[in-house]
Amino acid sequence: MRGVCPTVRVHKPVPCFRERGTLDSGESALPDAPDASARPATKKSGRPWWQWVIGCGLILTGVASYVLRWAERNQPDWYLRWAAVDTVPFNPPDGTKTVDHVPVTPGALADYNLLLITLDTTRADRLGYYGHREIETPVLDGLAREGLFFSRAITTAPTTLPSHASILTGQWPYHHGARLNGSTLLADDKLTLAEILREKGYSTAAMVSAYVLDHTFGVAQGFEVYDDKVTHFDDAPVHREAERRGDLTTDQAIAWLKSPAAARKFFLWVHYYDAHGPYEPPGDLAEKYETMKYDGEIVFIDRQIARLLEQLRLSNLRDKTLIAVVGDHGEGLGQHREWTHGLMLYEPTVHVPFILNCPGRIPGGLHVAREVSVVDVMPTLLGMIGVEAPACDGVTLLAPWAAERRIYMETSEGFNQYGLSPLLAVRDGRRKYIYGPSPELYDIPADPDEGRDLAAAEKTEAERMKTDLERLFGADLAKAMNVEVAQNLGTAERDKLAALGYISSGLTAIPKGAELPDPKSVMPIVNRLERILAIPVDGTRAEAIRKLEELRDDHPDFYAVYKHLAILYFEEKEYYLAAAALEQALDIYPDVASNLLLLARAQVLMREYRHAVENYRRAIEVSSDKFTPLAELGRLLLESQQFDRAATELEAALAINPEDALTLEAMAFASQKLGRKDAWVATLRGRIAERPELPETRCALAFLLAADDRHREALELLVEGSRVAGDRPEFANATARIILDAPDRNRFDAARVVAMAEAACKATDSANARYLHTLMLAYAYAGRIAEAVRAGEAALAIADRNRMTRLASDITKALDRLRAAPVSPAS
Repeated sequence: MRGVCPTVRVHKPVPCFRERGTLDSGESALPDAPDASARPATKKSGRPWWQWVIGCGLILTGVASYVLRWAERNQPDWYLRWAAVDTVPFNPPDGTKTVDHVPVTPGALADYNLLLITLDTTRADRLGYYGHREIETPVLDGLAREGLFFSRAITTAPTTLPSHASILTGQWPYHHGARLNGSTLLADDKLTLAEILREKGYSTAAMVSAYVLDHTFGVAQGFEVYDDKVTHFDDAPVHREAERRGDLTTDQAIAWLKSPAAARKFFLWVHYYDAHGPYEPPGDLAEKYETMKYDGEIVFIDRQIARLLEQLRLSNLRDKTLIAVVGDHGEGLGQHREWTHGLMLYEPTVHVPFILNCPGRIPGGLHVAREVSVVDVMPTLLGMIGVEAPACDGVTLLAPWAAERRIYMETSEGFNQYGLSPLLAVRDGRRKYIYGPSPELYDIPADPDEGRDLAAAEKTEAERMKTDLERLFGADLAKAMNVEVAQNLGTAERDKLAALGYISSGLTAIPKGAELPDPKSVMPIVNRLERILAIPVDGTRAEAIRKLEELRDDHPDFYAVYKHLAILYFEEKEYYLAAAALEQALDIYPDVASNLLLLARAQVLMREYRHAVENYRRAIEVSSDKFTPLAELGRLLLESQQFDRAATELEAALAINPEDALTLEAMAFASQKLGRKDAWVATLRGRIAERPELPETRCALAFLLAADDRHREALELLVEGSRVAGDRPEFANATARIILDAPDRNRFDAARVVAMAEAACKATDSANARYLHTLMLAYAYAGRIAEAVRAGEAALAIADRNRMTRLASDITKALDRLRAAPVSPAS
């Protein structure tokens, strides 16, 4: 709420006439005034009472406006409690009939198309059909009114990747493994809805709107088309995720629906991220929903779904398409002092919308009141279209399910982000039990706002539900909260994650004997930290750093403040301050691999190489992801000309991730220095024989052959790779670079070389320093010097940011030559 400070006009008093006969110097005489003694005495009158009332009212309005603006900016705890939204009571459309399952015969929708729409960060109670009368969501309301909706659908986790992995696999996060955004992924051996339907002859496509659902994290399995192009924002230190606005995602979905792929039966998944903060409803919605921008974002999504449905109608597909709309998680909006999501398991962040609609096939006006989970989406959809569902945690909702069924939820996001306790929860249709430092028990139908904790009063019930948790997670619930992070992300992917804001505390395994803070007890501190992390960056992070330092001084035991201070110090090139903050973080939680890794990086830049090596080795010992510290240690030893030791570390890294381009390049260099080039060439040939589709391994071998003046053989190897694995940016870049380095390069058309280099950069959104370096050389070869300099400057910025010192040195030298004379540095 924003107040308006009124303008109060204050008039200067009119000067009184002086006594007769007294003049200031320079004053002219005034006409004589009547004798005061001749006038009758009059009583001096005061202001009328109503003027005092108006004046005081204006003053109070101004003060209140100032206080509210200050509170909105600084958000003290009392303001957060006052500004929190209320839960909207369930009030379905008139005539809605309650049923206990979906009244559709299994297989009744055989060969129907399937459109799955997932709504990120969308609360069930903020939609019109649920009972929220102050929002306009006519399309979603229509789908619910003319189909069937679930009023008590529950997610598995209040974060994007874990919940979507559950929707697509029908498994609890504990089983599918993708339990954290940005740190875990869905393994290849997990069977997804898209894989099942593609096997059954469906055309499969997905359009997602946030980087956390990038194909890197495994959710693209089974999709022939997976459009995950999103925009990176540079306006906040860490808390602005890369995303794509809903209208742009819808544009891509509509284009796909117009393509030949949609002419046969299809499965299309469209993901909307707009309701995720920051709330910025576009166009007329910004003003219309100024006091509740979150609702404005949901209305914007509703308009985009209208466009999707209209395209289905125009393509004569609407009556042959089963539509499922489901939320991945909700949003706190201040309830329980949680404004966003991820840290706790209260209803505002776990209660989601779930709608099924298919004209003429699913009866309209129906509502299921029983609790269901998002793990039920996959088996239910498969059942409706007549495809047998694999064994999973979800149940089909086409028939009544067991009354004793339990629904599970979890979150480790608070631990991963801030060092807070992870939480587990189970619900039985009425009670919800939350396991953490202070276990909680709620009767949801009687207490939907979860204001009365029954754990102390109903100890037997609490113990029974804790036993339910142990049936899934095992007797050691603390151990079950530990998360295995992904080990097969390459250096480029990890650097991209960091650049895009996916910076966690680095905590995934709870230290033995640690007493972790209860999230609900420290939410005021967390809210203060999150406000700091949302401060826009205008060329400097000084304000965010200053506020973090104040928070550190106020709460010196709060682990996350040191982690984020270290990150911002590091980005500001204050490496000594970064190292000091990391050492303080390690005092609170020792042996956190990501802190050791960043400390080692800072020490490298401070030229404290011995300490850096020690911390890399500590990181290798304690990390479940050993690839990154092994690869970075190997490259450090390589720069230190300790080639034998470097080769040992690099080989260990490649045993974990054999396709990391930077590590392959470093290993090739080490092999040459050690006189083992022929042995390494033989190793690479063996790997290609086993897996001919590996692009980076093939490119590494091609570069080695070219370094041995076997350019023709190198180019033939890349041509063969394109036949096996298709046109890939790795092959385009390597081909262009090898041609540019070839002694007979003049026989190649410069325009063709430039086109290959440009194609590689375009395919990677100009985010790969090595590809931009090649493009710089290609432009220079073609005589396009100004473009070469621009490409080189972009490459250097990325190389510097990602600590690619040898590449940065090569680019700097090439740029110096380009700026000195208009010739190609490769000539």
